[in-house]
Amino acid sequence: MIEGLRALKESCEVTVRTDSQYLRNGIEKWIHKWKSENWLRKVKGQGKQPVKNQDLWEELDRLQERHEVHWTWVKGHGDDIDNNRCDRSANQAARSQCKTL
Repeated sequence: MIEGLRALKESCEVTVRTDSQYLRNGIEKWIHKWKSENWLRKVKGQGKQPVKNQDLWEELDRLQERHEVHWTWVKGHGDDIDNNRCDRSANQAARSQCKTL
């Protein structure tokens, strides 16, 4: 999603369709608390721990501030044509990267 928002050259209205509840909840709900808690989160039985991938969350937050972003969840591996196409593309790209390593 970071690369997608980086590709936008001017401010615009964007609808993000994601099958990741983690991404959607992270950017819409949890990030506000993470920032107010100095990027720490409560982990049951472990006290406060650093938020994982803080640098990526900060970059995503910074990039989305330029736009009017609407986050929409779609069921993964379901009947959503666009989601299935993106999933196939991501898997192909991952496989091609593994072959070059």
